Amino acid sequence: MQFECKLDNVAQIAYTSGGDQVALATSSRILIFDPMRFQPLAIMERHSGLVNQLMWDKRSQFLFSSCYTGQVFVWRNNFKNRSKGFSEHQPITDLKFSNSWVKSFAYDEKLDALVVLHDDSTLSIHIDSLQKLVYQENLTGQTGQGSKATAMALSQVLQTLAFAFSNGRVLILSWPIMATKQQFRYAITLQTTELTCIKFTPKSKFVCVGAGDGSIYMLEGTRLKRGKEVAFAHEAYEVTSKIRQRETNGFRGYNLGDSTVLLHYKQMQKLDQKIAKME
Repeated sequence: MQFECKLDNVAQIAYTSGGDQVALATSSRILIFDPMRFQPLAIMERHSGLVNQLMWDKRSQFLFSSCYTGQVFVWRNNFKNRSKGFSEHQPITDLKFSNSWVKSFAYDEKLDALVVLHDDSTLSIHIDSLQKLVYQENLTGQTGQGSKATAMALSQVLQTLAFAFSNGRVLILSWPIMATKQQFRYAITLQTTELTCIKFTPKSKFVCVGAGDGSIYMLEGTRLKRGKEVAFAHEAYEVTSKIRQRETNGFRGYNLGDSTVLLHYKQMQKLDQKIAKME
């Protein structure tokens, strides 16, 4: 069966995890459809500017949306509730950034934390229904002088935040970012021109990175090693037998041949011991 519906200026499409609903951003409106029946379920017109981001949480209980005027809304997924009118749905909470707009965002259900990457490369973390700012940092220059963060992805499986940058590098941060928890970060060079998007695959087996010149990189998130899954990124573009230490902003990561450790300071400590023996 084929069906067609013409919508002007569709900027974002986001499916629920079960695929039974799809959210479409067209100009400043958000439309919710049942894709199986191609039946419209709801329309939301609260944004004051062009909607540029849509995201469902993992269980598809909430829809997150943002626009170029700095608004962020959270909508409860009761769009199939027939007691509500087609255009009567209201956000359950909202957030307004006055001096920036959202480039990417991610949500950690366990911590009820929204992670936001702004257009000025600022990283911010919000909890308590978005109303409490608990962390803020500008990432400009983190991977080289003048470099800007262009996209962000979160893996709760790997406890890792990954950022694409304008100078062709990927920045890895351990998650969650807490003052009481040891954290590290390091950068992986993929190319010298801008990276435009970054995503983790559903089970975080791979980190997918794309660039404006058409390049696509697949970095391995996990591998089985001696029967256990070890988290690290695989740099397929560079194969070397040398052990090379990476230094970025005082935090350490290691390149072992064609593989890079991603996270967990306990794993880093084990790696330190192995390198000490090899030296």
